[in-house]
Amino acid sequence: MERGAGTPRFFPHYRALIGGIVINKRFDILAGSVFLAVGAFFVVTSRGITSSSYGSNVGPAVFPTLLGIILMGLSAIVIYGAIVYKGPEKAKSSHNYKKLFILIASIVVYILIFERLGYIISTFLFLTFVFQLMERGHMVKSLIISAAFSVAVYLIYVVLLQGNLPPLPEFLTNLVAGG
Repeated sequence: MERGAGTPRFFPHYRALIGGIVINKRFDILAGSVFLAVGAFFVVTSRGITSSSYGSNVGPAVFPTLLGIILMGLSAIVIYGAIVYKGPEKAKSSHNYKKLFILIASIVVYILIFERLGYIISTFLFLTFVFQLMERGHMVKSLIISAAFSVAVYLIYVVLLQGNLPPLPEFLTNLVAGG
């Protein structure tokens, strides 16, 4: 499939707006609905986090609530885009569903390793995996973006907003601290 001139590679739905892509409406609606539900789960469950859990200036519910709202918004955009799309439809492909289920499984693994490996390492690994799942190749680019995002979000949330996230695993923290 050829890409339209000047069309960003990282946002394929943009091409649908200018007529250069064929999408799978059913898959986009399903994937959008799954991630809408995940976002709603983040928002609802983050309400149960007590403010005394971590002792930070920013309540611990702020970050997951914000992520849930962003995920819900992006999911709504995908669903809406699929519903209003009038162009040709891509034939059914089990490859898309396989990627969706792998992505959901990777989110579960990310949740399971988050506390053990800390925010920076677990997020870096998760993002690198997801970038490679979505588009193989460009490993250096994936590594740089994953590292930059993980460290930047950590610094913004912990240093600027004075929130609390687990930075590194305990064994690395002890190694860095010299103990």
